[in-house]
Amino acid sequence: FFLNLESFNDFIDDDFDIKSFSANILQTKLVADYLQHLNELIRTLDAEIKQQVSSNAPVLFRQASSIGTIEDVLENMQSRIGSLKLTVDRISSKVTEPYNKILVRKFQLTRLQV
Repeated sequence: FFLNLESFNDFIDDDFDIKSFSANILQTKLVADYLQHLNELIRTLDAEIKQQVSSNAPVLFRQASSIGTIEDVLENMQSRIGSLKLTVDRISSKVTEPYNKILVRKFQLTRLQV
């Protein structure tokens, strides 16, 4: 990170309050000068972002393609999980029906023995 962070100290403090900051600028009556300063800071940030993106472009492209690959894998896994759930539901119904019949027969047998 090659920026002169001193220029950004007002903005990076944890307790930065835009309302009080704006009020202070308005009270000094140097609004035009400070707006020019802010525009310079914005240009500096833009230049730094462009420099960082261009110098890290290969890494960013690899990460972006990895995200696409991960999304494909997740979609495939969701499809397989859906199929697995359907299979489990079918097996469950095939097991549940005979089990319920056995319970009914057991209950009937118990009543006959009483």
